[in-house]
Amino acid sequence: MKTPRSSRSGLTLVELLVVLGVLVAVAGIVVPMVSHIISGPSFKTASGEKSAQQIATEATLTRTKEAIMGAGSCPGYYGDLGEVPSSIGDLFVKPSGTVNFDPSIRRGWRGPYIVTSTGKSAIDDLPTLIDAWGREILIQFPTEAGFDSEEYARLISAGPDGVVQTPSSQAMPSLASRGDDILLFLRVADERL
Repeated sequence: MKTPRSSRSGLTLVELLVVLGVLVAVAGIVVPMVSHIISGPSFKTASGEKSAQQIATEATLTRTKEAIMGAGSCPGYYGDLGEVPSSIGDLFVKPSGTVNFDPSIRRGWRGPYIVTSTGKSAIDDLPTLIDAWGREILIQFPTEAGFDSEEYARLISAGPDGVVQTPSSQAMPSLASRGDDILLFLRVADERL
């Protein structure tokens, strides 16, 4: 003897495919918008992707910022000394006039904050870091009147053309004035992205 069919609740395969299609469409719109906000401006290859050099340089800038500003349980250079280093070399070699770390007051230099350098600075012959194009990464302090230069300090890669175009006279330079430079602000959010 057959029993009557009970009413089923649930989604059919067609309904699931429609929902999945809508989710994919929404993700296709949202992901590019969010990734631009997170990673900043990008220099894309002919296929529309970031170049391997840009990806590597952005990773180096991020690791350098973590060494300066701290990450996780490590306070970094800024947490130990209360200031941004004047050059990348200060992350490798204790600057003159800087005291060693004193655990009782939790202040002082306890570096090196980065262990492996990738080059020598052309400015002071100290160890430094280079970008994926083989050029020195710099710390830039803006000189614009009315702004705290340390508050707007940033790491800069000169990008593919090798020329720093970001004007140091501006605290928050426009995207157009940066050219192909890759910037990472240390203490403030990049308001121009």
